[in-house]
Amino acid sequence: MYDRLVEHLKATGIAFAETAWSKAPKTDYGVIALDGAAETLWGDNRMKQQALEGTVDLFTHGPGMEKAKQIQTALDAAGVSWQLSSVQFEEDTKLTHWEWIFQLEVW
Repeated sequence: MYDRLVEHLKATGIAFAETAWSKAPKTDYGVIALDGAAETLWGDNRMKQQALEGTVDLFTHGPGMEKAKQIQTALDAAGVSWQLSSVQFEEDTKLTHWEWIFQLEVW
């Protein structure tokens, strides 16, 4: 499921990486990261179902509304649950930073 999500995000045409960029590119870019376990279902002292939580970050040189819309469409197409967590202007880089939190079922 995670691979499918990465595939949909990269299909937007926005430069995406699965790790933080060491030096921000001059174009708009995104980062996808898994953060850890989300919801789990336990039974008979064993994990029966688990979901992973992660973040998708988009950094744009302007407001970035159209690209944010592309990200949300990609998240929907990948079949993951998500929410827009924050939108902020980063003074030091002069970039607009969009952040989505997503969850996807593992088993």
